[in-house]
Amino acid sequence: DWLIDPIHPSKYLGNKALFKLSSQLGGKHRFVGSYYFEDQAFPEGPDAFNLPETINTEKARTDQWTLLYSFQIKNNAFLELKYSGWRTADDYLPSLGGDINDPVIYDGYTGISSGAPRWNWQGKMGRDQANANFTYFAQDFLGGDHDFKVGVQYTHGTSEWVGGYSGGKVIYLYDGYPYYQYEYNPFMYGAASNNIGAFVDDSWTIGGRLTVNLGLRFDHNDGSVPSWFVYDGWVKTSARVPGLDRIINMNVFAPRFGLAYQLTSDHKTLLKASYGRYYEATRHDAWSYPGPAVSDYSVSTWDGEGWVPWYTIP
Repeated sequence: DWLIDPIHPSKYLGNKALFKLSSQLGGKHRFVGSYYFEDQAFPEGPDAFNLPETINTEKARTDQWTLLYSFQIKNNAFLELKYSGWRTADDYLPSLGGDINDPVIYDGYTGISSGAPRWNWQGKMGRDQANANFTYFAQDFLGGDHDFKVGVQYTHGTSEWVGGYSGGKVIYLYDGYPYYQYEYNPFMYGAASNNIGAFVDDSWTIGGRLTVNLGLRFDHNDGSVPSWFVYDGWVKTSARVPGLDRIINMNVFAPRFGLAYQLTSDHKTLLKASYGRYYEATRHDAWSYPGPAVSDYSVSTWDGEGWVPWYTIP
């Protein structure tokens, strides 16, 4: 970008690594473990309208791990257990001399921002998931061959953020003269979610030409907002705001049906048909912000001697 100050060039930095270990014990037991991490930094660059003290750098680190165990009970029966999780820490804070406790100053006549970055955040997210699947092949059973599969799944996710204006306020000037003051103190927001799912599938082969796939899945999803701390500026106090339980509470069934029929004996002409019902997964963005701990948003005007409250959005 040719507009970036050459004294403060933007340079994105990142490191990634993956470690994996597999172990086969005899002919029936298999263990797989993996660990992955990445850390990244995305610095912004100052320019003629955004002075160095207003610049932020976003830094993030993610750790992810997986443990998998599979057991071949016998030739036609197979068990798989899996656990996976990840954690991410992400912040967006001043990087070129700005102070998160100083107010933001913006001049609408010159278009220049100074004082401190407008918005900052610090956050962390994570998820844990456990799965268990059992597969069984039944030959010459109920008029054909069946490949049965049943499974259960549990997922727990959390997100926790703190965001707000530097110094809790933005001062709007026009050619150096004060006009407005916007106040929006830092506050916590985020969410928690749980999912419990179970499914059963059957791939049923009838004769030499027809295969029918039947399945049914059930999911329970619930989402809440935990009890958050109250912030005084960018300092966390001991006071808390009550959380909100069961904002999301869904119990859904999702059927599946499919068939494949070979119209000709040479296997060159195939008829396929399928039907399924699907539900979107719950996402914290749907209910995590602004949340019950959100700060009041207040606007004041300058009367020549001081700031006079104009209105507040509670």
